[in-house]
Amino acid sequence: MVCAAVVATAAAADTPEPDTLSRSPQLLWSVDFNAVLHNREGGDKMRKHQTIFFTHLTPQVGLQVGRHSVRGGVTWYQPMVNNLSGYKIVPTAYYQYNGENVDVAVGMIPATLELPLYLRSDSIKFEQPVTRGAVVNYHNSGHALDAWLDWRQLQTRHRRESFLTGLRYSYTHKWLKPEMIVEYDHLAKNADPQEFQGVIDHLVVAPRLGFNFPNLEAGVGMLMSFNRDRHLSRRQWDCRPGVTADVAYTWRWLTVKEQFYAGKVQQPYYENYGSELYWGDTWYHNKMYSRTDVIATIFRTDYVNFTAQLSLHASDKCVAFWQQVSARFYFDNKLWKSHRSGKADTNPLLNPRF
Repeated sequence: MVCAAVVATAAAADTPEPDTLSRSPQLLWSVDFNAVLHNREGGDKMRKHQTIFFTHLTPQVGLQVGRHSVRGGVTWYQPMVNNLSGYKIVPTAYYQYNGENVDVAVGMIPATLELPLYLRSDSIKFEQPVTRGAVVNYHNSGHALDAWLDWRQLQTRHRRESFLTGLRYSYTHKWLKPEMIVEYDHLAKNADPQEFQGVIDHLVVAPRLGFNFPNLEAGVGMLMSFNRDRHLSRRQWDCRPGVTADVAYTWRWLTVKEQFYAGKVQQPYYENYGSELYWGDTWYHNKMYSRTDVIATIFRTDYVNFTAQLSLHASDKCVAFWQQVSARFYFDNKLWKSHRSGKADTNPLLNPRF
């Protein structure tokens, strides 16, 4: 419902399609490849010592007529292990509308929307490559709106129905950027009549006041989650507020980020439902959490990005030190044309995805 309302509003506000826009069919294609080596040292029972090495390949083809296109392909997640087990191949198939101020995608969509760690952990970004539903992006005169619906699981006898929907709004005025994020997770019942289950609700409300300067971004905000397990003994909402702060400074090829949280323990039902309900980073299952990232861009071209990253995690319970090296290659029909014509092009997907 949220995404449907946003689609209708954004479409009405979008600039009408000009007559000069080409209506002849155009072939679309893209190849997105990531290789990530991720080493985790330290942590507690929720974050074990682990080294992850995987590749992530998403080839796509499509057909565009005017502002409308249909695209399809696969996204292949492959851990680098001896027997090549643990892989995941998920199809992508979606309709996309690209307007002057609004983009709409519906179907099995590659998951490229960047969300805070309290909503999407590193592991979820690694292993959940597709959004199954709809994504809307609207921008106009400093206003920006993102809306998403992800139908994570269909109900079966042994699987519970699950979906999430969210909205992010921000307004940029010179160096000031207030924003608000609201996301709702719903974990329903499975189809087994013999199993007693309660429906689980998880709502996150996160206002933030951001400050953007050349090479420096910072912000302060609140993180409030409302959790409810609809068993008879847990019909009341459990409110868990906290404060957040973040800062990121970029100098040439080096970026330093700091993210901080203090407040009540988030994800109160994690021991019972885990990532079936919560997709946020489990570090927020602490009263205090600090994450410091140092990211170095080794080299970058129009279609290749190679980075190295060090991450120091500290909570009121434990500390951990993570290291990551990632390489990303992205190429599509637009980059192909720009290189053949000798014109420089800026690839909007150059930033590291993982």
